[in-house]
Amino acid sequence: MEIGEMDQNVDVFIAGAKAGQGEQEGQLLTSGGRVLGVTAVADTLEDAIRDAYANVNKITFEKAFYRTDIGQRALAAKKE
Repeated sequence: MEIGEMDQNVDVFIAGAKAGQGEQEGQLLTSGGRVLGVTAVADTLEDAIRDAYANVNKITFEKAFYRTDIGQRALAAKKE
């Protein structure tokens, strides 16, 4: 897993991972499932969502994928 430099308003929370041993030393190893939470703080919900997703692209690991609907219900409720 490689995590690039995050913007100052973004935090990455890691779960389901461990430090590699031996040949894998210096690597962060995942056991699958939901591994990361990427959270951004901004003046508006729209900006926070945009910033979080912009920083998700700075994280890479084998078979990585992410949801693209996070925050959408909150945005819809805000418009009502």
